[in-house]
Amino acid sequence: FTTSKWKASVKVIPDRDLDRSTDYSVFANLTFKRTRWRISYDYLLDKYSKFSYRAGQKSYVHMLSVNITPISKISVLTGVKYLIRGNSSRLNPFISLRLRTGLGF
Repeated sequence: FTTSKWKASVKVIPDRDLDRSTDYSVFANLTFKRTRWRISYDYLLDKYSKFSYRAGQKSYVHMLSVNITPISKISVLTGVKYLIRGNSSRLNPFISLRLRTGLGF
């Protein structure tokens, strides 16, 4: 689903690594766009197969990010990723700076 300001998608992929380690994966995204910035929420669910060392378990990733483009050559991406796997969870903040040089390949 896409409009001028919103984008939403859901994908279900069986055995995405082609090694029978996962039964299926679910990817979901919701994005709100403006001229110079974008806010995104991404979700990932992995259901591990009986052939995996994590047999029968699930893992979840929630990621919230903000991308700001103050000028056309520079963009800043920042956010947080939350991973839940079994009885453990991790919260990982991130930031990146992208500079477009015009040297396209």
